[in-house]
Amino acid sequence: MKKKLIILSVTLIFIFISCGKSGSALKYNNQIIDIQSKVITKIITLSNSLKSNNTELMQRRLAELQDQATKSADELSQLPDFDGGTELYNAAMDLFEFYENVCKNEFQEMVDILSRSQSGITAADLSRLQDLQKIIQSEEGVLDKKLLEAQQSFAKLHGFRIGQNKLQKKIDNM
Repeated sequence: MKKKLIILSVTLIFIFISCGKSGSALKYNNQIIDIQSKVITKIITLSNSLKSNNTELMQRRLAELQDQATKSADELSQLPDFDGGTELYNAAMDLFEFYENVCKNEFQEMVDILSRSQSGITAADLSRLQDLQKIIQSEEGVLDKKLLEAQQSFAKLHGFRIGQNKLQKKIDNM
């Protein structure tokens, strides 16, 4: 089973590189990206645990991800308004709500399936795992695109450019 569950989103995470007088806007964007990176790190950890056949480990990593997704959405909701940042904030919040939902549903179902003994996993289970991956990637792709477009607009408005996230190599290796 491919372990690129939510990898598409991370390919779209960017760290802003300061240009001119964009410090506050840069800080605002970086706060959002830092909050998202916490979730992505937990997704990578869960993904790695899915290969282990260790039910306890998978359940623990899922619980950690679920907790982080909720904490990150709460942390994002505490950010103050930023001039020109509404589209970016809303796109990030939509993605964080997706993270919370996918943790409770699709990831939970995946862990439940993989927690069965190897002899208890059927061809139908394997098919369902593939379907879950496709569902996650499809929904996330739309939200990632929305976030990327919002980041690009925000960067253009505030005069800085964006670069690739440092987590990208880890994501590519999954």
